[in-house]
Amino acid sequence: MLRTLPAVLIFACSQPPEQHATTSQCGDCADPADTDGDGLSDDLELELGTDPEDPDTDDDRWSDGEEVDQFTDPLSRADHPYLGGWRIDACRNDDSQTDVDNLAPELALEDQFGDVVDLRDFCDQVVLIVATSGRYSREYLANDTWSEYWEDYHDRGFMMMGLLVETDEGANPKRHDVVKIVDDFDVDYAYVHDTDWEAVNSLVPEDQNSIGLPYQVLIDRGVVHMTGQWVSQNDIEDLL
Repeated sequence: MLRTLPAVLIFACSQPPEQHATTSQCGDCADPADTDGDGLSDDLELELGTDPEDPDTDDDRWSDGEEVDQFTDPLSRADHPYLGGWRIDACRNDDSQTDVDNLAPELALEDQFGDVVDLRDFCDQVVLIVATSGRYSREYLANDTWSEYWEDYHDRGFMMMGLLVETDEGANPKRHDVVKIVDDFDVDYAYVHDTDWEAVNSLVPEDQNSIGLPYQVLIDRGVVHMTGQWVSQNDIEDLL
């Protein structure tokens, strides 16, 4: 199909291995107090601004310790780990790469769980985005090598995102359209939906005036590495 584009660290007192205990600088210090049992010491909670007597300060159903461990904000109910389990990187708010050539665009789109998945959260991973249409996605998902990529590489710093740009009828997709595809084909990686092709357009080079679907974009730690071409297993392994 062708489409023409429009013009905290958690501080704890540790001790060396038992055989070297006599040289320990820690002495007889006790574990720091953690009144609410969320994995963060009371002193650290006071430093962070969280409540040392409430394990979930922002009431988002994620403990303060889980949020700090996964680099989300324990003071913001809107910011929490992904329900799909997608790994979030510590560099998510790092703006040091703003002057890098071929920097990946800012994308934040709703996934099958209702979470808004932010591409910047995977700043230290290799990310494969595959844009598809409802009219053609089933043809490719039936013989889905992308799920194999996810299974083989997600533990090695690889993130996979399906991007639905339109429904079977050519309309803007909604979350339920994504959920149906995910359920029909047992998709385990993130699947998000686009509106008016805005996201996919932002991924296409300026000198390219048309694209074919599925359209693939391989991003290497925040920088666009390949666009449009069929991404192979070797392409991914070379970056990992």
